[in-house]
Amino acid sequence: MKDFLKQWDVSSKKQRAFILERFIHHFGNDDKAAALLINNLDVELGEIAPLFFSRIVCSFQMNHMKRDLILLHLECIFIYLRCQQSKQYLQRFISAGGIQLTLHVLQQQQQSRQSERDNNIDWKCLLILQRAIQLSAYLKQLICMNEGIPLLLSMCLNAPVTSPSATAAACVHSMQDWLYLLYDILKQLCIRNSAYRAYIHQCILNSIDDIDIDAYASVVNTEAIKLLLQVLQNTLILDDENNDDDDDDETHAQTQSFSLHSDRMMKKEQIHSLLKLIQLKRHQIIYELHKLCHILFQSSKIQFSLLASIIHFVKEANSAQKKSEDDAIAYRSLLRALVHENESMLSAESKQLLTDNNVNIDK
Repeated sequence: MKDFLKQWDVSSKKQRAFILERFIHHFGNDDKAAALLINNLDVELGEIAPLFFSRIVCSFQMNHMKRDLILLHLECIFIYLRCQQSKQYLQRFISAGGIQLTLHVLQQQQQSRQSERDNNIDWKCLLILQRAIQLSAYLKQLICMNEGIPLLLSMCLNAPVTSPSATAAACVHSMQDWLYLLYDILKQLCIRNSAYRAYIHQCILNSIDDIDIDAYASVVNTEAIKLLLQVLQNTLILDDENNDDDDDDETHAQTQSFSLHSDRMMKKEQIHSLLKLIQLKRHQIIYELHKLCHILFQSSKIQFSLLASIIHFVKEANSAQKKSEDDAIAYRSLLRALVHENESMLSAESKQLLTDNNVNIDK
């Protein structure tokens, strides 16, 4: 293995691709032996390890538009980011603009997904971002600053679906694999990131707001919408009295959730967009929406708007044609659950709202 550095410097692109393949074959197998090799990469390669990494990154910069070479470079970079000195290599990668370049590759992939290999490139880019976030909290802000959140949300709502005609290479990862990886990245981006946490939540709400319920109902990606709702559930605790700057709060760090000012967080239109998801008539989505509404109910400011919006949808469904009866039942069920299970949290304003609208939750 130690002779490939000299070979690299005098090789053509085709020969360098072969060197990268040899490197991946040696270190990149998904078994315990390979994991041990990766961990001891610096021991095995010695002083040439960082030199070879610099060459890989430089080559990645020059060849990131060549689809036949991108995956090889990504595989090698990911191997380095899993070794014992991974933080050292991550800093080199960051300094070379590697994170921005990885996001650029993802963006290009989203604009044109024609080859079967594209999914593998996307997958490896996401693994690199996930690993980078684990190693450096600073990268959370860097990803947010470089339009990473809209890109990740777009990937959620357009996660690749395995088809019977796809080749084995394209079917390595199921849609559930993709969504779990995206969920973990989005969740980690919210944790201990007070500067951009509200922005991430806002982008999620905007993505939900952009969903056309009537057009989306027949082709709804239930798992993708569940993912967005779960990210909100697991990174959002609304507390009207807490400050935004709570990254040093050990209790919040342990729960991996954060408080936000609720009046900054939710608008009436966004609450309407969330509640409209009930009209998709997907039990899994409705279940996750119930859980999120119980969390939102903790905020006295959002509580009133949430109840007012549910009452609005109940009245709208009751006044509409017979086909909306299921919607009316679903909204009444949500209203009943929220009020019964959180009766002690009801504000005076919310109680008055229920009284003024003659809401009988027992029906």
